[in-house]
Amino acid sequence: MTKAFTIRKRKKEVKEYLDDVEKVKTHQLILTNETFQMIQEEEKVTEKWTDFKSAELNDLYAFLLSNNENYLIPKKSMTEFEFDNLKTLLSEKINVLQHDI
Repeated sequence: MTKAFTIRKRKKEVKEYLDDVEKVKTHQLILTNETFQMIQEEEKVTEKWTDFKSAELNDLYAFLLSNNENYLIPKKSMTEFEFDNLKTLLSEKINVLQHDI
């Protein structure tokens, strides 16, 4: 019974999150040598590359896990060229971080 409640609660949280994301009209990524910045509407989040713990990069999305947030960037949110450039840049930054550990 508890497991079913937990699953239902989590499903509701995911649906609410996706509904909120769908309402956002503008998304912008700004990537520099030092930082990753995501701007959605009026909300701006800046992370240093050293804050990222891990990443999963594949042909459908880029998933970044930091000390503060998780970022899921779908391929469909940009052009093929932009997504390939994003994957390349993230791979370079992640590799640098992995070598520093």
